[in-house]
Amino acid sequence: MNGLNRPSCLVRRGMIVLLPERRACTAMLAGVLVGLLAACATQPAPDEAAKPPVAVPSATPQAKTPTAEAPPAAPVVEVVRENSVFFASRSSDINEEGLATLRRYAERLKDNKDLKVMLVGMTDDLGSRTYNLAMADRRIAAVQHQLRELGVRPQQMRRYNAGGEQGRACTSPECRSTMRRVELRYIEKPAAARKHHP
Repeated sequence: MNGLNRPSCLVRRGMIVLLPERRACTAMLAGVLVGLLAACATQPAPDEAAKPPVAVPSATPQAKTPTAEAPPAAPVVEVVRENSVFFASRSSDINEEGLATLRRYAERLKDNKDLKVMLVGMTDDLGSRTYNLAMADRRIAAVQHQLRELGVRPQQMRRYNAGGEQGRACTSPECRSTMRRVELRYIEKPAAARKHHP
């Protein structure tokens, strides 16, 4: 009984001091709490690992392929090669075909100062969302840099980073290769704006 009525701490000079018996219990309790917090801190990593199975919904469209097989093929059909610069996987290097496309666009943009171009960066569905956005941004920057080298004014270029959002419809290597691109889309001033601003 004497040990049960004994105080667990003392107050000395404004500080709380634990007695030796309670220090051991407190240390053990602190260790358990640290262990629990560490276990909680490691749970987001499995959640991060659970994000790649977000590709599992891509398995759901595969289950729907008998009813909707045409839509995944549609993005490939809609890609106009002459309006795009294609890239190798995990690369932002522009090949000769891409340079030829950019030279064509540069000539038209230099001839018409009112004409603008939207650079739409895209990637395939491989990689995390963050990685795909960064890769699309690097590809847009490479195209923008090359157009500037070819004499296009910066004011004539706009950027849009689509990342890998459109690439989710693609599951074949051929389809994925068409998604690794920067698409160039002309933007012209509306006719009313041209009348007021020659």
